[in-house]
Amino acid sequence: MYSIFILFWAETIVFGVFAFLKQVFSKTDITPGAPSSNDSSDNSIFYRLTTATIWLAIYGLFMHVLGKFISDLFGPGWYGDIMGGYDLSVDLFLSVIKSDLKWGWIALLIPHLYDFINNFILKKGREKIPFMFLTMGPWFRVAVLQIAIIISGGIIIIFNEGIPALVVLIFLKSIYDMAAQKLSDKVTGINN
Repeated sequence: MYSIFILFWAETIVFGVFAFLKQVFSKTDITPGAPSSNDSSDNSIFYRLTTATIWLAIYGLFMHVLGKFISDLFGPGWYGDIMGGYDLSVDLFLSVIKSDLKWGWIALLIPHLYDFINNFILKKGREKIPFMFLTMGPWFRVAVLQIAIIISGGIIIIFNEGIPALVVLIFLKSIYDMAAQKLSDKVTGINN
């Protein structure tokens, strides 16, 4: 069961990578209220890459601390206790890819890849989605997913049962993902 929590934690890393890519390749103004100009220094690829890299560093630190929290709360301790000596989030993430969980991880990767290609590239979301939405949106989505993980872990601790917790986790995540996508579509106007 602990592996499932780590798998969903790893999905938030994938989500962060796609959020980073969206920030870099967005064509909307990076500074709200500034005149729209692709020649502006605020909208240059260098400025976007710098801003997105800083965002990714903060997000990565958050994910590292969150991974330790989930590991300490639901696992047998620090990453190394269960993963054979790993002590970095990157190693933990790579261990998910290399393990039997890789197929589950690939299944969780597909919707994010689809969203990036279909909504962001083909439906021109990169021209419609405000840059601020690209930087703030992931935090709300990840927060809800991590709360669902903690609630599911609490069910395991209280009832000493893994399957009901897994059902609750998948149910909460599915409902939230659908609601988040509808809200995103409404805010950004991608499917209009």
